[in-house]
Amino acid sequence: VDQTRDGDVLILTINNPPVNAFGPGVPEGLKAGLDAAAADDSVRAVVIIGGGRTFVAGADINELAVRTPKDGLKATMQGVYEKVEQFPKPTIAAVNGYAFGGGHELALACDIRVASTNAQFALPETGLGIMPAAGGTQRLAKLVGLGRATEIVLTGRRVKAEDALAMGLVTQ
Repeated sequence: VDQTRDGDVLILTINNPPVNAFGPGVPEGLKAGLDAAAADDSVRAVVIIGGGRTFVAGADINELAVRTPKDGLKATMQGVYEKVEQFPKPTIAAVNGYAFGGGHELALACDIRVASTNAQFALPETGLGIMPAAGGTQRLAKLVGLGRATEIVLTGRRVKAEDALAMGLVTQ
């Protein structure tokens, strides 16, 4: 995760090619960036973006394939999302391209979500026989309502930027 400054804003760029997935080092990089922003009084807000054409495509499927139940109990990503959600300064997800699975959950944990016109949001975990289990289901329901959230989770459908704006998933 790269850290850059634009005045009093710290920009955290998730840059994990080729698909910009949450792979090794990304959770730690996000935590380190948030810790740096919290410790620096000159930082007034944090913007999280994805490098390239994708915000975050979600979990690295190859990594999921080798995870054990014990790995799942560590709740690594849930800890990252809780840190973002509870962060004392404003957090903004600037979503360009795909925000799938864990990327969608990361955006949901931010205070504000803005999207480019080509942004798409999805929780496709049910297509893999698993549930999004890092708090995204609850955060999504708070934003768009229980019925719409249930439909998005159970179908795994992709929500395009204009629909995300209409349902209150993004603010701009």
